[in-house]
Amino acid sequence: MQGVPFTPEEIDSIKKGIVKDIHVRGLTFTEACLVNKVDHSTAYKWKKVDEEWKAVVREALLSRDDMVTDLAESALAKNIKEGRERSIEFYLKCKARHRGYTPVQGIEGNIAQTVDFKIEFRDSGVTDDDGTAGS
Repeated sequence: MQGVPFTPEEIDSIKKGIVKDIHVRGLTFTEACLVNKVDHSTAYKWKKVDEEWKAVVREALLSRDDMVTDLAESALAKNIKEGRERSIEFYLKCKARHRGYTPVQGIEGNIAQTVDFKIEFRDSGVTDDDGTAGS
């Protein structure tokens, strides 16, 4: 975050630092930019002109997301083991639908009232193996 443009060596060092902080420390792109003392808009500009670095950043962010998901799943499992009902309910609603654990939603209204609706079927252009339109 300096007024003077970065040298190519500084840019390379900052880019490496951003990727490392995302991958190792689990920071967001903006957080990693702050730690590496570069405005995130500058780093976004670098991503636009450097496709290779953009791909490396994307991979680091995906890896970070996997790490955070693993942490969340571990915390959820811990809460379930401790008997926390909210965590148990969440798990069952998400992972045990095939056993009937689905949220039930009711629809209320005046049953004497009629509702008109129209269903349109559009040709998707998809055909079956025999060349006829798919059903």
